[in-house]
Amino acid sequence: MTSYLMKGLDFRFSAMNSKAADSVYHGIVEKMMTAGLRKLNQQDIPVILSWTKDAESFYKWSADRFGTFHPVSREEFLRTVGNHAYVFERDGSPAGFFALRVPEERSDTLRIGYVILDPGLRGKGLGKTMILTALQEIRRLGKNRAELGVFADNLPALNCYISCGFVPMEGKESHFLIQKEKRTCTEMEKQPI
Repeated sequence: MTSYLMKGLDFRFSAMNSKAADSVYHGIVEKMMTAGLRKLNQQDIPVILSWTKDAESFYKWSADRFGTFHPVSREEFLRTVGNHAYVFERDGSPAGFFALRVPEERSDTLRIGYVILDPGLRGKGLGKTMILTALQEIRRLGKNRAELGVFADNLPALNCYISCGFVPMEGKESHFLIQKEKRTCTEMEKQPI
């Protein structure tokens, strides 16, 4: 197993030789260097909402938190996602978004929610880079555990979270009724960060 430690994050590559592991690691570092994280500002909201062009992408992003698929106002967006909302930037432009909150039952934890990446940037490893950046922020905020939920049929997101070290929480699954269809949400955790 090849292992790297960067800014408090442990990267382990077990199914690769060291040359392949070096290549993957340096790819992650390069993406993190051209990417950044900042707090959400109101001008970002229309950009983020433009990434959910249809009901399916809207519900994958927000579950049932906004109710039915509809145009979301800035006020509703801010009220729903909360005060700890972040924009993930690449080359100075919004590339992704997520929000953090403390779950009621765990003060050592921050929950990552409302995760979305610009559809034009998907499939390039930026989702993983954004989640690793979110984990850095959680650690900076003094927490040692992260959790999130993902629809079980959203395989790209599920695989992204697994690649970042998240594991399903045993016995923790939730269900949502979305457009008259029951959807299963897998609850995942990463600890320690």
